[in-house]
Amino acid sequence: GETDYNRVPTLAVYEQGFIRHKFKHVIYQEVPGMGHTFPPADWFEKGIVFLDSTLKDDPPKRKPTVTRKPVKANEAKQLLNLAKNYMVAGRDDLARRNLEKIIKDHADTPEATTAQSLIKNLRP
Repeated sequence: GETDYNRVPTLAVYEQGFIRHKFKHVIYQEVPGMGHTFPPADWFEKGIVFLDSTLKDDPPKRKPTVTRKPVKANEAKQLLNLAKNYMVAGRDDLARRNLEKIIKDHADTPEATTAQSLIKNLRP
């Protein structure tokens, strides 16, 4: 959902993992105004229709539409958590990208101070 606390890391996995590595049968669907809960039936159905379409010999003829709105509330905190997870996983390149985004986009937050401290510990 648009206000799900897992939105930023989920979107990062989608964009930096599945899309970057050219997975064919993956879609990101974001329900407007929804938090961390089950989707309404119509959105659930959209997901099932997409999954069923991947079972056919031919992939879907048109690419599914991704609708997203930026969520600023808690974004710095979510990016910081994501960066820390990347650091634990040994992905300093991805951690650096998120820490730099915090420093650039959320300069006046406590997360930016933490990001500046953490970025010094990353491998070049």
